[in-house]
Amino acid sequence: MWDAIYHQIVFTAAISAAFTVIFALVLGTIAFGLKKSGKTSYSFSIQRGVLPCLFMIYLLTVLGLTLFTRSGTMGNADLHWFSSYRNAWNRFSADSWKMPLYNILMFVPLGVFLPLLHPSFNRLWKLLIWAAAMTLMIETVQLLTSTGVFEVDDLMNNFIGAWIGWGLIKTVLLLPQLYKGPDRKSIVKKIFFALLPFLIVVSLISAIFWRYHHQPYGNFENAWIYRLDLSETVFQAETALDAQESMAWVYLRVHFTPREMEIYAEKILEKLNLEIMPVLETSSDQVVLGKDGKKITVFPDGQFELELAEAALAFERQAALTLVNQLGFELKEELSVYSTASQTWVTIPFSSKANPATNGTAVLEATETLELAFFGWHVRLANRVEQVKIKSAQEAFEAVKRGEFRWNHEEEIRTLTLLEYALVYQRDTKNFYQPVWQFTVRINENTTMYLLIPAVK
Repeated sequence: MWDAIYHQIVFTAAISAAFTVIFALVLGTIAFGLKKSGKTSYSFSIQRGVLPCLFMIYLLTVLGLTLFTRSGTMGNADLHWFSSYRNAWNRFSADSWKMPLYNILMFVPLGVFLPLLHPSFNRLWKLLIWAAAMTLMIETVQLLTSTGVFEVDDLMNNFIGAWIGWGLIKTVLLLPQLYKGPDRKSIVKKIFFALLPFLIVVSLISAIFWRYHHQPYGNFENAWIYRLDLSETVFQAETALDAQESMAWVYLRVHFTPREMEIYAEKILEKLNLEIMPVLETSSDQVVLGKDGKKITVFPDGQFELELAEAALAFERQAALTLVNQLGFELKEELSVYSTASQTWVTIPFSSKANPATNGTAVLEATETLELAFFGWHVRLANRVEQVKIKSAQEAFEAVKRGEFRWNHEEEIRTLTLLEYALVYQRDTKNFYQPVWQFTVRINENTTMYLLIPAVK
């Protein structure tokens, strides 16, 4: 994703630079003609024109990235402060943090250019008014033309970026005075206050990353971003909520090494009473064993694909269930069968009582003579990590009443009825499977949905 943004910035900047060069050449030719004809006494120079040209390239690049290179598919408004930061925290990856940081960095050059172009922008308040007007114009045009989302976070981030840029250029201009001027203490104080926004932003981002990497488990991508106002909502329940706290296991998703994938493949073949096959290919992404038209491919997360010769295993409904049982799992719900003239496909959802975080789907393909030709094992394997204390269902449902869930509809929530609930497992951003309370609710008598509330205290 960062590569895509980089290429888009380079392409837009190149177009902006080409336009600016053409504009500068035309303007320079006109100025040269006026100077020669004696119609102006203004002194033109290449040095005097470079900075405005660079600023024009920057402005055109910003406008191109925010307005001219987007299609009209959005046009919404997000007026919730810090929602972009909470969304980035929930998803927590390099990709999730790109937009808040990108919006800060995009306006840093603005804070650098303006004081160099005109001395009035040495006053911070004038620069911030100009920056606020520019970002407000961009966000408003995005909203009206449906080329983006009007976000108050974008206004804030652009504003901070311009402030940081102003502080950086002020620091560069003050540094020579630090060594030549008599009042060094005053200069140091000015430099400190100029750099203060930059230092605050760096400190806050560092604190966020430090906290994430030092917390035991990850975050949930679908966690709430802002609290819904449910002060007028009527809550009802068709089932009683358990108020008893309890303990539950946290699991960690399996990630096999190449050697572990090879051992895993051999165990699968043994459980299915098939001959152990030699290794044909090994890498960090997959290990392949095969012989005489049969092949098994194993992936780091425990999934595998087994391709068999024409007459390998007899196939029938019970045989399909037996295959799942042989691998240590059981049917989770009714299997489904899809048949064509030459093939039969069977999908078997399975789970493990001993390990509720491990489940998946087996997909089997049989030939017209009812011989198994392909066995696809789409599973998530996880190992126990530790037992943790979890909230009671009643305590977790209080988070629902506080509006701590996502509701992607404009319709106001008038009624919310609890239908049933269960403790399930969900993968977090560190590949742990944590227990979460899954509440099945009916909203406004016409929408049924699941609300997932973290259970770990």
